[in-house]
Amino acid sequence: MIEREGVPLQVEPRTMALLMLLVERAGEVVSRQEIEEQVWAGRVVGYDALTQTIAKLRRALGDDSHCPRYVLTVPKGGYQLIAPVTPDDRSVPGAEDVRTAPVRQLTWLRPPVGAIVVALVVLVGAIAAYVLRAPAKAPIDPARGRPSIAVLPFVNHSEGGARPHLAEGLTEDLNLSLTRVPELFVIANNSALAFRDRQLDVAAVRRQLGVRYAVVGSVQSSGSAIRVQAQLIDTESGNQLWAQRYDQPQGDLFSIQDQISDAIATRVLPQVQEAEKRRARHKPTENLDAYDLFQRARSEKHKLNAEGETKATELLRQAISLDPNFAEAHVLLGWAGGLLRVFTGGGPSFEESLASIHRGLELNSNLSIGYQALAQVLTFMKRNEEAAKAGLKAIEINSNDAENHIMFSRAASTAGWYRQAVESAQKAIELNPLYPKWYPFIYSRALYADGQDVQAAEVCIDGMARQAFIGTAVMCIAALERLGRHDEAMHMLQTFRTMAPQMDLKLVLESYGFRDEQLHQRFRRELSAAGLT
Repeated sequence: MIEREGVPLQVEPRTMALLMLLVERAGEVVSRQEIEEQVWAGRVVGYDALTQTIAKLRRALGDDSHCPRYVLTVPKGGYQLIAPVTPDDRSVPGAEDVRTAPVRQLTWLRPPVGAIVVALVVLVGAIAAYVLRAPAKAPIDPARGRPSIAVLPFVNHSEGGARPHLAEGLTEDLNLSLTRVPELFVIANNSALAFRDRQLDVAAVRRQLGVRYAVVGSVQSSGSAIRVQAQLIDTESGNQLWAQRYDQPQGDLFSIQDQISDAIATRVLPQVQEAEKRRARHKPTENLDAYDLFQRARSEKHKLNAEGETKATELLRQAISLDPNFAEAHVLLGWAGGLLRVFTGGGPSFEESLASIHRGLELNSNLSIGYQALAQVLTFMKRNEEAAKAGLKAIEINSNDAENHIMFSRAASTAGWYRQAVESAQKAIELNPLYPKWYPFIYSRALYADGQDVQAAEVCIDGMARQAFIGTAVMCIAALERLGRHDEAMHMLQTFRTMAPQMDLKLVLESYGFRDEQLHQRFRRELSAAGLT
């Protein structure tokens, strides 16, 4: 127990375990690796799991990272308890007791398109039904009160590797469907992608994603037929809990999706309103070729570079030519176009990109990805309040989707909603522990705007070490210069110039600047001091 001014405070088991470890090693610098090995019992965790736990401990102690009285951050070293430690006669649970407290997560799915889409709906329902039917067995995450599940990438068994993006689309759509089941905690699709092209190791899934249940499956397209197979696995025992195979003509791809959707509605979500059932049955498009182009474009767009965005816009225009009412394709076209303009200064105007997004939302007003895209492009256009509100709308549509939280954080940190930006980024990382490269950029940006410069530098440096990204490099330069680490800032500037030689100070400020003039000018000064012109 922690007491402050005689008042007992409730803290999470993991936070208490961290405190006990630091107390045991009072006065010593404890490395991040040692803390993860002791407090997380060797489990592989995202970088920010420790950063967030340190922040919770500081809040409980009433500590300040800028002028610490209890916990000191030692750059490149770890953390040190600097307050004096006096033994207390009252019994305190050992650190080992709280370190071993189970902390688990859960993941789910969304409906895809065509034959794949069909199998998806039935699959979601059957999986959710099994997991939710036996609440006594389902492990409950103390912080969330929900069992956890992950959808691993479906394997493409089609002849000659044909239509590889159908398997990717099924996986992602099934994941999104499950995020709409409020009783479950669903790990983000991006984290599950770490297991693509790997032999199934249930123990590794449980260890790295922290889930009790995993969905695995395959898609096979042969001639005029398509087959979807799926299994639900208990990651603790390794047992198969449920399995189903779906065979349909390729023209009935959506029929499989409908079957899966019906299973969700009738067996898993009897308490959900009819509107939610209709949303679960949403078909992105009736045209399988358009859907395949869309999935390929989505992969290109996620590369977040000029070449990827250029290719994405080309593929999306082809998809829209096949199906002019493909809402998601219109939205992604606007988003990719906006990013292309940021990366190159050319491509579609922001107004054109915004029009594409609005067209998609006219076709389907419940697309959370539409509001993600709207939030980002409006941010590029300096319409910051509108951008932040669009981000909130995405979260309102689906609060279990990590991308909704991270995109809101991006808009909020620009609009001046700094505390909300930090909290939303932390929520996104909780939902997506093996997060993609843009998460450290957005999280470090929120921390920087909120004045948490040490944490901002830690997050962006680690992000660059994991997977380099232009925005993360920019935040590293500013945060390091702010901390007086000029040589490191200059080194990061060289890395940035290699990644984005066409981006000068003016374009960087237009793309990554802040609404608040004082903060914006500080950002400009720090980038200039490091040598960006």
